[in-house]
Amino acid sequence: MNRKQNEIAFLGFGEAGFHIARGLMEDGLTNITAYDVMQDDPVRGGLIRQRAESIGLTLSATMEEACCTSRFIFSLTTAKVAVAVAEQVMPMLEAGQVYVDLNSVAPSVLEAIDQIPRKKGVLLCDGAVLGNVQKNGHRVSVYLCGDGAEQFYQAFLPYHMQLKVLDKPVGAASGIKMLKSVYSKGLQQLVMEFLLASESYGVLEEMVTSIHNPMAGKTLEEYANEAMPRMIVHAARRAEEVRNAAETVLGLHLDAGMTLAAQKKFEKVAALHLLEKYPDIGTMNYKEVTKLVLEERNAH
Repeated sequence: MNRKQNEIAFLGFGEAGFHIARGLMEDGLTNITAYDVMQDDPVRGGLIRQRAESIGLTLSATMEEACCTSRFIFSLTTAKVAVAVAEQVMPMLEAGQVYVDLNSVAPSVLEAIDQIPRKKGVLLCDGAVLGNVQKNGHRVSVYLCGDGAEQFYQAFLPYHMQLKVLDKPVGAASGIKMLKSVYSKGLQQLVMEFLLASESYGVLEEMVTSIHNPMAGKTLEEYANEAMPRMIVHAARRAEEVRNAAETVLGLHLDAGMTLAAQKKFEKVAALHLLEKYPDIGTMNYKEVTKLVLEERNAH
């Protein structure tokens, strides 16, 4: 089988793979193939084949065919099977091929993939996709690390991909994505809990239109500098306030998981007695507050 006939093989051709492939092909990179385990499924296969046909992409008949004919292997499967797929693919690769994991996974998953035996010269790239692929396509921001990161950067920068190479070990890029998920996905669930409770209480429209966005016109850094010191100063009082808020949500027979978690977090911060130990903590910036909280928690 003729290796490296294609520049990229997508393993998994769902929404992310489709939008990235379409963008690359529009920018002139046409030697791309893909394989999806569901491509011949009678229910889900139709959409996969339709997407491929719409951009002129030829699906490979097997995963082996896709991998053995491509320089870069883009894994866009699911977090659940990321290691299992890598275990099948990496041993079949030859020197000069690069396995690129673009899944949303914990750093430990990339570390496990890095331990899979592979031939000398087979490289691994940890790629963290940071942003909306459906909106930005292949021009979405991607952080890279691992011994295959530089090859990825050099190969795809000419196609207007927004790439940043980290001088860090495999897992670092995925770690950054997971930390962003702590914020973005946590915020989504918090908003959902708020909306459900508001609707159940019969005040959805009033709440949505009356809530002030504390980050309006601010960067996250500006908000953190303003909010974090005050959170420390008022932790005990806010823990009690949030406890009552959780009781309100529970009284509606709804899941108050996010609110209860916030209550516990406030209680833990209050238990550190930081204001007593550091009377000027209310004037500190978010970096100083963060370091103090970590130090105090590690000391306990």
